[in-house]
Amino acid sequence: MPSFCVKPNDTVSLYRARMDNRDVILRALKENASNSEKQDFLGFASFLGELGPHPFIPALLGVVSVQSPLVIVMEELRHKDLLGFLWKCREDNTGHDMTEKRIFTMAGQVASALDYLHSQGCIHRNIGARSVLVGGDMAAKLWGLGSAYQRKQANYAGLAEDMELKKWQAPEVLARRTASYSSDV
Repeated sequence: MPSFCVKPNDTVSLYRARMDNRDVILRALKENASNSEKQDFLGFASFLGELGPHPFIPALLGVVSVQSPLVIVMEELRHKDLLGFLWKCREDNTGHDMTEKRIFTMAGQVASALDYLHSQGCIHRNIGARSVLVGGDMAAKLWGLGSAYQRKQANYAGLAEDMELKKWQAPEVLARRTASYSSDV
């Protein structure tokens, strides 16, 4: 299965690959990961599995958990994140007409995914154009679930100084109050 690295970080590398005649993303834990990083990686995979399928959350297709490297297999969404996609749409001749109707449809899809997360007891805490992935069929799918997993595991209040992007935080979080479902809206 040919693949190439999309986006590496300290513990996880993302690879594009083909599996069963479809494009996928492989989240591979690096070989030198600590035991706590391995447990966290497998915990995130378990979180995704327990979350279950939703039409507007990228599909978990499989997990390699019995041998190294540990891998999470997710569906690939061709247009990647919404922010980059919208910038590409501003260029001439992209072939994607972002009509008002399409924008409202995509917003409804993200809202549906967010409602589902809330029904599962999760607060996303990082809603933004970079957390929305766009498929070839123009479906918008909510991603960036790592912080939702971490906060759910720790039963975390979500104070602003612990978050990466303060400028996008809900006012109640910036005011050092506990995050709630309304913080995502």
